[in-house]
Amino acid sequence: MLRLRLLAPVLVVGMFGSGLLMGDDKPDPIVVRASLPPYYKQLGLSPKQKNEIYKIRAKYTAEIQELEQKIKDLRKQEKKDYEKVLTAAQKARLQEILSGRKNADDEDTPVPADKKKSTAAQDKK
Repeated sequence: MLRLRLLAPVLVVGMFGSGLLMGDDKPDPIVVRASLPPYYKQLGLSPKQKNEIYKIRAKYTAEIQELEQKIKDLRKQEKKDYEKVLTAAQKARLQEILSGRKNADDEDTPVPADKKKSTAAQDKK
């Protein structure tokens, strides 16, 4: 969601601002007041450097969002392909298992190491 908030102003400025700034020889204005990467505020960046970082961040944010969507789509397709291998009875059993996990506490949740030790010590007594 944060990525969308960062990308939306860039797209708006890009769509409307680019036509207004054509032929203007002034340096690029700061496109969006996005956040800087961690610790970059401490570097004393010039406005031009900040502007470049914002542009880079906007570019990669858009690309990353596209790739994340592609990953989601691939995972959905992978799941569909898995289910094609199953019989009708196996599909029904899988649905039964999945619905049970959502409603019940996860018994498969790993126990932290410190609790394992205390449990093991109690078992010995």
